[in-house]
Amino acid sequence: MNLAGWVDKWGRAAPDRPAIALGGTTYSTYRQWAARSRAMAGNLRTLCRPEDRVAIAMTNRPEFLEALFAVWHAGLVAVPMNAKLHGEEFGYIIGDTQAALVLASPDRADDVARHGRTIATGSTDWGKLYQGDGIDPTPRRSNDLAWLFYTSGTTGRPKGAMLTHGIMMAQTLAYFAEIEPVRPHDRVLHAAPMSHGSGCYGLPFVAMGAGTVIPEGAGFEPEEIASLLSIHGNLSFFAAPTMVSRLLNNAGFAAADHRGLRTIIYGGAPMHLETLLRGLDLLGPKLAQIYGQGEVPMTITALSKDIHADRARHDRVEGDGGRSRHVGEAVEFRAEPDEGCESGRVRVRLPRRQLRHARHPQRRKGGRSGQEEARRRRNEAPAVRPAQAATGSAVQASRRCR
Repeated sequence: MNLAGWVDKWGRAAPDRPAIALGGTTYSTYRQWAARSRAMAGNLRTLCRPEDRVAIAMTNRPEFLEALFAVWHAGLVAVPMNAKLHGEEFGYIIGDTQAALVLASPDRADDVARHGRTIATGSTDWGKLYQGDGIDPTPRRSNDLAWLFYTSGTTGRPKGAMLTHGIMMAQTLAYFAEIEPVRPHDRVLHAAPMSHGSGCYGLPFVAMGAGTVIPEGAGFEPEEIASLLSIHGNLSFFAAPTMVSRLLNNAGFAAADHRGLRTIIYGGAPMHLETLLRGLDLLGPKLAQIYGQGEVPMTITALSKDIHADRARHDRVEGDGGRSRHVGEAVEFRAEPDEGCESGRVRVRLPRRQLRHARHPQRRKGGRSGQEEARRRRNEAPAVRPAQAATGSAVQASRRCR
C-alpha cells in the first residue's frame, strides 16, 4: 500500500489525461507526472536512506505535488511545512525530524538552507532530480509512516502527528463515503496551503485520476477563484470559514457564474450560521463540513451537502451543540464528559493503529534500521501529549475545553 501508486497507475491507465493545472494552463498529464515521480524517486533514493524524512518548504505550486508523491514513491517520509513559517520555525521542524533533505520553493530556500541540505525548485540540482528512468514504487505497508503532519503548536512546540499510508487511505475512503464520489472529470482546487488540510483533501482526487488545479496567485484571491470556476468546472476545494466569508463578501466572486463550483468543504474553525445561510443562498447546496484533527485527518465527523440543504434541520444541528454524524465505517466516534471541561472529550477509534506524535528521529547513527529504531523509541518514550493517547487502534482525539 503505497499512496504513490495512484500516480503510477493513472500514468499507465490514462496517460494523456490532464493531472495538474497551474491557473488555466495544463502543467502536466498523468504520463508526465508519473515519469517525473519515478525519476525523482530514483534520485531521492541516492540522496537518502530508506525511511528518511524529507521536508518540503513550498508555497502552493505543482512541484509540491511532484515532491510529495516522489518522496512516497521512494519509500521515504514527507514532512510538509507551512510556507508561512519563519526561519527558526522551519529549523525546529527540520531538526526535530532530523530531515535528510529539504525540498523548497525559491522564495523559501534561503530560510531553510542553513538548517539542512536544500534543493530549490528551478535550480540545476532540481533539474537533475528529473533525470533517469527512475524506480518502481517502493512497497509500503498500511502502518508505514507517510506524512509527519506538524500541528500549529497551540499547547507548546509544534508536534508531528505520524500519519501512515493506511491512515491516509482511510481518510480518502471517508471522503468518498460521506462527502461525494470523485469522477475523472472533477477537479480539486488548492486555495489553502497544500502543506496542511488542503493537501489532505486533494488525495481523493489523485486516487481517482481526477485533476488538480493550483492558482497562479501568491495568496487567496477570490477573483482568481471565480475565473477558474469557468475555466475548469466541477471544482471542489477546502476553505476555512474566514475564507468562505471573504468569498461571499467579494463582489467579483458573488457576481460570477457558480455553475463550475461543485463543493466547498469547510472546517478548522466555527462557521457562523449567518455566513452559512448566505453561502447557501448564493451558491446553492454546495457546502459540506468535515471535522478532523491533524492526527485523524478528514475522518471524525461530517455534515454532507444534503444536510446543509435541508433548512429544517439547521436549528436541530445548532441546538445539538453542532454534533454531526460519524464518517461511515472509517472511525468510531464518541463524545464524553470530562471533568473541568464544559464541552468534554472527543474519542476516536481508527481501523488502523495511530502512531502517535513524533519526537525523535526514526533511527540513530551507527545502528538499527529506521523501523527498528522507531519501534524502540515508541516503546521506551512514546511522544504523546496529555490530550492525545493511543491504545491499540484507539485515539483520544481532543480535549475541547472552552
